[in-house]
Formats: sequence, C-alpha cells, structure tokens
Amino acid sequence: NKNIPNNKSAWKLNFTDTANGQQNFRDPIGNYFRRESYFIRTNYKFKNKYLVNATFRRDANSNFSASNRWGNFPSIGIGWIVTNEQFMEKQTLFNNLKFRASYGLVGNDVIRPNAFALLPQERLFSYFGTNRIDGSIVTDIVDPNLQWEVVKEFDAGIEFSLLDNQLSGEIDFYNKVATKALFRIPIVEVGFGNSFLTNAANIANTGVELGLQWNKKVNNNFNYTIKGNISYNKNEVKNVGLGRALDFGSLNNGSNATQTLVGQPIGSFYVYRTNGIFQNNDEINAYPHVVTAVPGDLKIVDINNDGMINGLDREHVGSYQPTFYYGLSNTINWKKIDFSVDVIGVAGNKVYNGKKGLRFGSNYNVEYNVANDRWVPGSNNNTNPGASNVTPLPTDYFIESGSFVRVNNITLGYNFSSKKINKHIDKMRFFASTQNPFIYTKYTGFTPELPGNQNEAGIELNVYPISSSYLVGINIQFK
Repeated sequence: NKNIPNNKSAWKLNFTDTANGQQNFRDPIGNYFRRESYFIRTNYKFKNKYLVNATFRRDANSNFSASNRWGNFPSIGIGWIVTNEQFMEKQTLFNNLKFRASYGLVGNDVIRPNAFALLPQERLFSYFGTNRIDGSIVTDIVDPNLQWEVVKEFDAGIEFSLLDNQLSGEIDFYNKVATKALFRIPIVEVGFGNSFLTNAANIANTGVELGLQWNKKVNNNFNYTIKGNISYNKNEVKNVGLGRALDFGSLNNGSNATQTLVGQPIGSFYVYRTNGIFQNNDEINAYPHVVTAVPGDLKIVDINNDGMINGLDREHVGSYQPTFYYGLSNTINWKKIDFSVDVIGVAGNKVYNGKKGLRFGSNYNVEYNVANDRWVPGSNNNTNPGASNVTPLPTDYFIESGSFVRVNNITLGYNFSSKKINKHIDKMRFFASTQNPFIYTKYTGFTPELPGNQNEAGIELNVYPISSSYLVGINIQFK
C-alpha cells in the first residue's frame, strides 16, 4: 500500500486470500457443497480527480463438475471528478460533478448441489419367486455440462450535486447481459420429472436510471427531503441455447401461458387473440372455431387464416417485465413532528388474471363482475364469456395491464421532550403508521404484484391480495 498527498498521484494494491479461499456450506435440505474464492483488487487515484479501480475474481463451486468448476470474473471502473479541475474553480453552480464508467463480469452459481450428476434412486427391490433382486432407477434428467451463469454489465453514469448540495442526483445507462442463464427447462419425457436444469439462454437488460434528491432547510424548525427515481428497462432474449422456444407459465390445467423466445422479453405471454363472444350456433358455424365451441364461448381469431384454430394462431402480447419503474418519498420535519410518505409503481407490463376463468373447477376466487356479468342466452354480452366446464384456452381475455401506483408507507410521529417525562428516559417518540394503504391500478384481480420465476411471473390463479396494516406505537430509549 502506498499513499501520496491528494495533489499528487496515489495508488493502492490489495491482495486477499481469505482462509485459503475455501468455505463449506450447507443448502436448505442439508447437502454440503464447497466454494473457493480468490481476488485481487487495485485502486488508483491521480490528483484527486482521476480514478481507476480494477478487480479480478477467481471462484469455484463444487456444484459444478470438475471441468466447469472454476470461473474468472474481472471488472474495471474509471471515474473523473470534474469539479476538482482547475477550469471549474470559479463556477458556483456545482458542488460535485463526477463522470464514471465500468465494465465487469459476475458469476451466478445458485443451484442445488450435484445438479450436474445423475443420482439414481437406490435401495429398490423386486421379488422373482422367492429371490429378492436389488436395484435402482433413474428419476431425473441432468445436464453434466452445467456451467457458471455469467452476467456481463457495462455502466456509464453521472453523479452531481448543486445549489449548495440542496439538489443531488445520478443518471445511469446500463447494458446487462446474462449469458448461459441457469433455469429449468420443461420436458415431457414420462418418468423423468417435468423439467431439468441447464444453461438455457442469453438475456439482455438495457436501460436508463434517474435518481434525484432535494434537501431543504427552511429554518431551525422546518426542513424536508424529497427523493424520486425512475428507470426505463428493455428486456430481451438474445439466444436460446436449445434452439427452440421454451414454454412456461403453467395454468394448472394442462396449458401454459408464457413462452421464452428470441426477440421477446423473457416469459412473454403467449395466447390466442379473441374477438367477441359467440351468440348462437349460426355464428359458430360461420367462423373458425375449436370443436368444443358453444354459444357463450370466446371467438378465437384465426391469425394465419388457414381456416383452423390451433397452436399456430397464438401470439406474444407482452410480459410481466415492466418498462418503467418509479418511486417517490417525502420526509418533513417541523419542530417535534415528523411525517413521511413512500410511493412506488411500475408501468408497461402485463399480468394474466387466471381467476377470470369460470371453468377452473378448483378456483373459488371468481371475480364478482365476471360471475354476475357473464354471458347468458339472449344477453348479447361480448365482454365476459358464459360459464362452462370446458378447460379454457389461454387467450388475451385474461391479459390485463400490470401497471400500478402504490402508497407503500405513511408515518406520522411526535418526539416528546425527555426532560418533561422522566429523568431516566433519553428519547421518546409516539408514531402512527400505515403500510400499503392505497393502490391505484386498472387490474381487476387481487393484486398486480405477482413476482416469481422470471419465465412465468405475472400469473394470478389462487393468490390473495397484499394486506394493509395500521400501526400505532411508542419508541422509548432509556439513558
């Protein structure tokens, strides 16, 4: 390590080898696996305005086979503190202005132990006459060539503060590509489970993020802070390792509602387009339809105009991946009173309201308007289909906007003067708080917040809404 005054150059080189780099872990079901990590990190600063940092990691995990166990993950970042330049000395607008950029690789090894190894189920036996024959069977399919998932990310940004540090913020551009992404692929082979783990795809996320903060002290009794952020993100599948579209999003009725395909966001909804409801048998006979169609069923559009309704008529209609994320928080302090509110939201995404399917025999959480405004003979209803015992196909009837604005938290507090309470009490604060009190959304289901596996998130079948809570309490700190 060597340090030189700020007006000169300075550099620092660190090498870390912690406990020989080896650590043992146990997964949630008790299996052991081992990780090894080694890294070199160096930081360089010249005249307190030009910055460079670089890191090289070499990691290993016994969850991968011996030939794929090690991964190398370098990264480098540079920075330029513009406000420390001589030509900025006389300006009075910026308190701080910094440009930065970085590029690096990160590895993902979060898989179960021995996921690459074929582990037969043993201690099985059968009798042939009086002879007992011991044996084992294969119950799963594995990929012996499992590798590290590697995330490659480029980031460029600006950090700034101005107006006597009252206004500060960051602007970032990023391009993040997950290569050899690890997830389970559906399979149909009988006797070998329903999926297997492999390095399935390359997935890109490209976007821009903006964050701003305004701090204002009006006087000794009153100050406030406003924070806001918004980000734009484009998600796109760049490559599918198996060379074919991958179907996900089980509806628990034999159908899937999502598909991961090159050129589309991951887990895109893949459904049939509809155009109204069959009112009578004459309409059914005059229009392409499935063989089970009856009056009250949705009209499915023959996309390819071949006169038949089949899997070739499905189309991609968006995904659960939002285009925009945003948030806003505000904190106000006036004398002994404090008040804060926090708001979050997303826009540009879709969700699948499976509860609208009256035909799900096991689903009792049916939407009120779907049940009461359903098609009945003579109603000419073209909004909600009639009740039926036939399993519904995945259609755009179930696709709705997933955009929402939610008030995440509201808190009001009052700080008592400890001198007027008790000599043993240092601080005491009374507060009232509510979490998730309001949400604005056009979604008709319980909640548009339906996270999960990225290949099949955004499907509501039997979930329940996010609850609201209201709290009152006292915080006491004794001397």
